[in-house]
Amino acid sequence: RIGLGLGAGFMRNSSHSLGNWTYVDDDVDITVDSTLSAIPIRLGVFFTVPAGGRLNLTADVGAAYYLGLKLDATQRLDFSDASWMEMSVGSTEAGSSNIGFHGSLGFEYKLSPMMGLFVEAAGRYAKLSNFDAVTGIQNSSGGGGDTTDGKLYIATQTDPDFPISGFTIEETPPVDDEFTTYREPKFDLSGFSLRAGIRIRF
Repeated sequence: RIGLGLGAGFMRNSSHSLGNWTYVDDDVDITVDSTLSAIPIRLGVFFTVPAGGRLNLTADVGAAYYLGLKLDATQRLDFSDASWMEMSVGSTEAGSSNIGFHGSLGFEYKLSPMMGLFVEAAGRYAKLSNFDAVTGIQNSSGGGGDTTDGKLYIATQTDPDFPISGFTIEETPPVDDEFTTYREPKFDLSGFSLRAGIRIRF
């Protein structure tokens, strides 16, 4: 009726954002593409409760360590005069708090003592910390380039005429001023899913 489980998986989440800022004669398209991936190593406790006949009620609860957490992101500004600026961000050292929790509740229909069909609802809580270090590569239509190593922050402009947010990489913790506020990003892999499949017991 009670069992322990150990497993691994692969997660990958990508997003695309597009914004436009217009001021006087300037027209700027702001594009951000980001991909977050990880290999969750899961440890859980599984419960099976007979519900009558061939039907079982199943549940599990456990924790996961998100190994190999990686971020790849690009933010690009395209100006109306055809000039552009771009910064690519890649993580190099994961944060120290990459632990999440998961659980599920469902039903299993036994085809035999060793095999059954199941349907279950599963939830995951995984709000992970900022990366300890990232590398940023900056390029522009004017030529040249620059590479920066540091910690990732989100800079938000407080000027009402230029209200945008974007990635910035700083070697030392930045301090808010009258034009810009800073915060560390949080990476949230939490979510819910509905799963169905075949469960085989040995």
